Amino acid sequence: MISELWNKLDPGFFAPVWLLIGLVAVIAVVLLEIGARRRRNQAVRLFAASHLIAALTGSVSPLKRLLKGVLLAAAVGLLFVAMARPHLLFDWSEESRSGLDILLAVDCSKSMLTEDVKPNRLERAQLAIADFADRLPDNRLGLIAFAGDAFLQCPLTLDHDAFQTAVRELDTDTIPRPGTDIAAAIDQAVDALRSQPNNMKFLILVTDGEDLEGRVLDAARNAAQAGLKIYTVGVGTPEGDRIPERDDSGILGFHRDLSGQEVVSKLDENTLRQIAAITGGAYAELGQRGEGLDEIYRRYIEPLPKQNLEERREKIRIERFEWPLALAILFLMWEFIIKDRAESPAPAAPALSGPARPPPRRRTVRNTAAAATPLLALGLFFSCAFGPARAAEADTDTAERG
Repeated sequence: MISELWNKLDPGFFAPVWLLIGLVAVIAVVLLEIGARRRRNQAVRLFAASHLIAALTGSVSPLKRLLKGVLLAAAVGLLFVAMARPHLLFDWSEESRSGLDILLAVDCSKSMLTEDVKPNRLERAQLAIADFADRLPDNRLGLIAFAGDAFLQCPLTLDHDAFQTAVRELDTDTIPRPGTDIAAAIDQAVDALRSQPNNMKFLILVTDGEDLEGRVLDAARNAAQAGLKIYTVGVGTPEGDRIPERDDSGILGFHRDLSGQEVVSKLDENTLRQIAAITGGAYAELGQRGEGLDEIYRRYIEPLPKQNLEERREKIRIERFEWPLALAILFLMWEFIIKDRAESPAPAAPALSGPARPPPRRRTVRNTAAAATPLLALGLFFSCAFGPARAAEADTDTAERG
């Protein structure tokens, strides 16, 4: 028992700055008490004759007066110790998180600047993915950016802030190589998920479907053999629109092919449906509000059994501000009931006829209060000491399962 408590010792304070403030406050109380004592002595010497001073101050107990000052200073110090939020012991708390591994691949090619959905295809996809991630707090998310090549922008992680940052940073300059190589994105996803052999593998492909390399279906077949399901989300409209582009002088125009004709980028739903069919996934159109992503997750991914993704072990420091607070209350109550003057004996009552009057009960009442007050304060102290404590802060050791 003792060794177990010893191993859980972790003394300290959550707000140690209050200790310094408390030290200043205690010094101020001591100086004020010394000044008050000097002023009392000066007042006695000023208003009383010297031969009467001993009679006037004879009932004062210097020891009790000193004890009252010490108790007051200690109570003030303990109040600031409580404000510093002390902790003495810690405990371990373990929990696990279950969810799914979901990898998203986003097309960052120039055709994603087309404005057939507002504000444009890429920005519409970013907004939809950000909303989508907010609804999946217990799932591990990863991000692949692709154009003429593919890059793992954010590995699978439970840190959704990092994922959201990677999504916001996507633009058409993220991948320097121009073009649209959907097959590269699929190959990159297969490689990224290869380290998760026991987990279900999902890729959500967000693109307009225009593949300029022509090998996407072969890559989809390889992905299916590796156990990767691809859910495709089409961005744009089948009618399409021109691709905005600025020339070297900064003038906004539209992208042209080698013959000088303006290029119209259209959503290629047929290719995206084939990719999904080959891998056992499904296709959905993104839509103006990102409802395509919600449909994919709600209908196909959410019903699947969850996997153990993370084991979390927290070192919880237990705050015990109640202990110094209870002692401060005890000292204040003790200081209040101590009298620094000895009580003068009551004068003898003259002998009178009739029934005798009971003696004054003042001393009895005071003695009872003096005995009861520390007992009440001690009861408060022990109730705080052994009552439930608030777990104030924790250090977390997290292990993600691959």
